[in-house]
Amino acid sequence: LVLLFVLCSLYIDLRKSTVEWKEETLAPFHIGVRDPSTNAIALNSYDHCGWQEQVDHEASFCGGEKFHIVIQITSTGYLVTINDIIYPEFHKRHDVRDVRAIYIGGVVNLSKVSIKNLEEPADFEEDANTYSEGLTNQIEICRNNDPVLLQLNQESPLNCTIAGGMICRKLVFKGIPFSGHARFHVNFKEVNSNDIALQFQVHFDQQKCVMNSFECGSWKEEFVINDLPFEYNKEFMLTFFCDNTEFVIFQDDHKMASFCHRLPPYKISFLEINEGVKILALALLPGYSPST
Repeated sequence: LVLLFVLCSLYIDLRKSTVEWKEETLAPFHIGVRDPSTNAIALNSYDHCGWQEQVDHEASFCGGEKFHIVIQITSTGYLVTINDIIYPEFHKRHDVRDVRAIYIGGVVNLSKVSIKNLEEPADFEEDANTYSEGLTNQIEICRNNDPVLLQLNQESPLNCTIAGGMICRKLVFKGIPFSGHARFHVNFKEVNSNDIALQFQVHFDQQKCVMNSFECGSWKEEFVINDLPFEYNKEFMLTFFCDNTEFVIFQDDHKMASFCHRLPPYKISFLEINEGVKILALALLPGYSPST
């Protein structure tokens, strides 16, 4: 994880959940800089018992000046590099696989977040500028239209809110389908409702993709794409553009289809991905429906 900042104060939490901070929230790793003039950083973790033993290190910061932080997650803990200075490893206190969300706060100008897979470099990193221009969290997304990382390196199923809705935004989904699962789908729906504005379903068993909506207790007319640009155990990238009139779906850089809204798009506030696919990255970004 690579981050670039202009600093006054800062905290970075690698957490288990994307929901708002609660007492039971697990934060396997925390970096805190309360005052750059103290030349100190605090490393810690948080669980149901509260904050654990803090580890302090000296660090050289200048308020208002740009710097960068690299957080490398290893099998044994977390390696932090600040402006090319490597600090002693912070040994894990919880399973590193519990890290599923990034929270960044404080008085800080965030210029870039870049996520790298050091074991298997992926296309996701090649487009870092697209995916990571200031990733924020679901709570902050209610107040602005900044990018937000919804999920990272997690197996489905996934159910999460889309704070702020989908209009004039795009969802980028990078994943790997598991063999042995005949189908997987992505649902855009209204929270606390059975209505589904769009279901995009991949049928490996029938070699096709299907789009449909579910309204008032029944499925409507389906739209079939007689092409299957997906393969088991092979990475894909789906992009769902949404405006006031339609969804436009891309697979990698190729337009697959458009789907006109049948339900009011402002009601779209919840996302579902069923089991059968590995979620490598899921990001909600500012965007618009492309004309091509």
